[in-house]
Amino acid sequence: MKQGVKQSVDQLKPWRKTTAWWVLLIEGIVGAGLGVALLLWPADAQGWTLLFLAIVLAVQGLLALLGLLRGKRRGNFALIRGAISLIVGMVVILMAIFTVGDRLMAAWLLAAGLLAAGVLTIVAPFFEGDVGVKRGDLLMTAFLLILGGLLTYNIVTGVDVLQILAWTLIVFGAALIVFGILARSRADVAEA
Repeated sequence: MKQGVKQSVDQLKPWRKTTAWWVLLIEGIVGAGLGVALLLWPADAQGWTLLFLAIVLAVQGLLALLGLLRGKRRGNFALIRGAISLIVGMVVILMAIFTVGDRLMAAWLLAAGLLAAGVLTIVAPFFEGDVGVKRGDLLMTAFLLILGGLLTYNIVTGVDVLQILAWTLIVFGAALIVFGILARSRADVAEA
């Protein structure tokens, strides 16, 4: 059963060549839709956006630690990155649940956690040799660094976090929609 779930999840990764065009299209529509929702209802969205980022960070850390326990990952950097991601994500989630601290504190913690996780993923191969870096890890690293950088920039400059995040989601969603359309046209050409 575990293998079946893994194969199902692997099929939904947008960077795989075998991903169905309609999956890319749906992911693009959802991403762009979230971005538009953030632009239209920013007051309601700020709190749950930070919570969503904390959940993403905590899940990423948990998956890294589970990969270590199952022997699919190696190295101390993966352990440190997973622990930092899980701890920071859970702290921000608990802050939201128990209303401890404010959004600025949560944003600083998230920015630090996202940047630390991204940087540790980049430097790990230089210190530990070949630790099996995969394309998905590189995409997650880019995602973490971009989110951490955007969050830090927005905190320091006072710019609204949600507007930049919303436009990032819209651009990401539009790119997935374009990839879905291109994949559909490639499938049509292959059938002809």
